Amino acid sequence: MLKQKRRQAIRDGFDKVASLVPGLEGQGRSEGHVLNVTVQFILEKIEERRQLVEQIEARGGVVSDELKQ
Repeated sequence: MLKQKRRQAIRDGFDKVASLVPGLEGQGRSEGHVLNVTVQFILEKIEERRQLVEQIEARGGVVSDELKQ
């Protein structure tokens, strides 16, 4: 019974991630695929943020060190 609840919680978590990450909604998927696509999505968002920080600073704006991380 506990194993079943744990497995369901994991499935629910993967379903939540799949609903948040573009390209995963509505697909049959393996957990490995969800993780790989999610990691790629996060890396893209980190790069986008880095570029935005650069643009702000290039225009004379100030970005806190906290937001640069």
